[in-house]
Amino acid sequence: MTVLRSAVSVLFVALLSVGACGSNGGGADGGGSGGKTGGGTGGAAATGGSCSSAATAQVTWTENGVARCSFTALAVRTMNATSDTLELVAVDIGANATLTIIVSSMTALDGSYACVIDGGAPVVEVTYDNDASTPVQSCTVTVAFQTAADGQLHATGSFDIAITGKTGAIDLSGGHYDLAVKKTGA
Repeated sequence: MTVLRSAVSVLFVALLSVGACGSNGGGADGGGSGGKTGGGTGGAAATGGSCSSAATAQVTWTENGVARCSFTALAVRTMNATSDTLELVAVDIGANATLTIIVSSMTALDGSYACVIDGGAPVVEVTYDNDASTPVQSCTVTVAFQTAADGQLHATGSFDIAITGKTGAIDLSGGHYDLAVKKTGA
């Protein structure tokens, strides 16, 4: 999963650079109608712990009770003969928060998945605020795929994650996502 994470991270930084300039139809501050940016949509900015445009955000959550929403987000699904992996990346620029969730299974993704805390192969990996060594205390992530009215495949679901970050315990709860999927692999 490390190679996939590196490739998606490079792609996402490039897409975020384009989105932050406002070339996706939304302003650099997240205002405007927003447009497609690599599977995500601009248009939702969170400043000072508020999510004033949560209706247009594609990923929303609370961090220790404070509302967060994505300014931009990306979902990449990689399928092959032996695995199905979904990587979600969401950025809340106003909160300086980057959330990455990777869910992987040997069968087609669909359902509820938990982080493996005490050994075993990880099914869900989480990083937050660009801290690659974020220790996860517990997590549950649901994954479903559905075709939207425009014919695009969307990854939808929810998440609740408890981690220990640079500043101590962090509760990422009540999370929801609905993102157009960029598909790679077979």
